[in-house]
Amino acid sequence: MGLTRWKQISIGLIVGVFILSLGAMAEQGENYPDPAKNPESPLMLQGKWVPEDTHQIDFEALPKIPSQHTIVSDARPHHGVNQHNYMIHHDSCYWIMWSDGPGIEDRVGQRVKYATSEDGLDWSEPKFLSPIPPNSGPDSPHYNTRTDQGFRYISRGFWLRDGALLALAALDEAAGFFGPSLELHAFRFEPETHDWKDIGVVYDNTINNFPPKKIPTGQWMMQRRTYDRHA
Repeated sequence: MGLTRWKQISIGLIVGVFILSLGAMAEQGENYPDPAKNPESPLMLQGKWVPEDTHQIDFEALPKIPSQHTIVSDARPHHGVNQHNYMIHHDSCYWIMWSDGPGIEDRVGQRVKYATSEDGLDWSEPKFLSPIPPNSGPDSPHYNTRTDQGFRYISRGFWLRDGALLALAALDEAAGFFGPSLELHAFRFEPETHDWKDIGVVYDNTINNFPPKKIPTGQWMMQRRTYDRHA
């Protein structure tokens, strides 16, 4: 076989490999994950350091990010409970909301509190976001109990909508998981008065885990459960 023929074969192989590489790159580019354009992409973790078998990743050897610890609200002195916390960054501040109740979780009288911080370390004094649940204040005989004769609020997350900061909270009877009068309320922050206004029920017979998200169609979507725990 002559030298010219070998050159032709070599060039052909190189061109073929190059085309295959471009094809693989194009396919990889087409499959690049995007929550709106390509939510089903199989490419979930990518990088030169990622082994082919991701089970071989030594997570203990990953870079450590410096961190600082701070307390936003301490319920121990009054034997209360803080839970269901959500955080958002809005208007140059961190905002956090949570369920604040007596005794253990979700008893009669539980309300929602919030606090703000510019740096995430120094927090404002916690304030109530929601009012006292109907007939369920500290002077109620049902306060700090589990009964369908009293109500509680449960923190359900922040929602930025049309430039307004909303906070979601579920309201229901405090007997068990959820009561039959379950409602999901929205509270709007009023910058002029630095207060929260209950603007009504978002959805009846509803409790969520995460606030609504806008999907590619422009509609808002949210997962919900009913009081009898149907999704």
